[in-house]
Amino acid sequence: MQIVGLTQHEQTEVFRMLAIILWLGNVQFAEDDSGNSTISDTNMTDFVAYLMEVDPAVVQKTMTTKIVETQRGGRRGSVYDVPLNPAQAGSGRDALAKAIYNNLFEWIVSKVNVSMKPRGATTQLIGILVRHLPFYVTLSYNWTCRTSSVSRSSRFENTTYIADTC
Repeated sequence: MQIVGLTQHEQTEVFRMLAIILWLGNVQFAEDDSGNSTISDTNMTDFVAYLMEVDPAVVQKTMTTKIVETQRGGRRGSVYDVPLNPAQAGSGRDALAKAIYNNLFEWIVSKVNVSMKPRGATTQLIGILVRHLPFYVTLSYNWTCRTSSVSRSSRFENTTYIADTC
């Protein structure tokens, strides 16, 4: 991580975000008598709140309720806290973990892109030649990661090569 240019503080924050994602996966929901979700073990959400540096009650409320706002003719109406059932709460938990992971990945890719920028005149070029494109494009690391991921999952044939430029 130091090679990419991450400071010690940034590395600690990356590990903290990864820990949040993993601990969110441990949060389980149960159904109470009224059909609403409750958190099975609040120790999990307490630790997630500790990692996020927020109040545990806020994390628990956020994971078990949603806010609904009614509107009257374009004006602000009433705001309600609507309880979620366990399936909805689980979907919300998963969406939160995915959002944190996505933002973390985007941030890391941007740091890698900055570290890979040439600092002077360059003599080498890494590029991707995508089949059926009539032109050659120099692409960023971000695009390369996404294209590689998509091509693996959908089994498209991409050809990667390294070209030396003069």
